[in-house]
Amino acid sequence: MIDNRKLEKALVDGQGPQKTKSKGVECRDCNKFMLDPKTTSCDKPYIEINGTEYKRNTTYFDVNKRCHDCGILNKKGNVHHLGCDMEICPACKDQLIGCDCEKSNEPY
Repeated sequence: MIDNRKLEKALVDGQGPQKTKSKGVECRDCNKFMLDPKTTSCDKPYIEINGTEYKRNTTYFDVNKRCHDCGILNKKGNVHHLGCDMEICPACKDQLIGCDCEKSNEPY
């Protein structure tokens, strides 16, 4: 889980591997920065799981304005960045990062 306060401090201190200090971690799938206020959603709406294409979950969020883990705007229709601890697996309905489903690791 990304602790945004620690991440921001690491970025300010120059300890983080990110490309820019103010915009946070770059999503490896959509290339958007997770702490950028302009980033509202990951733009990869589909994922392959167990050889089947699924639409990624766009309805499960925490209670904050932005996701505590990946920074997307918590709003119906928005997709969490892959690896976010809030994303639900569309195949088994468990937490995506912890389920046993075989993921393609390439959302599209």
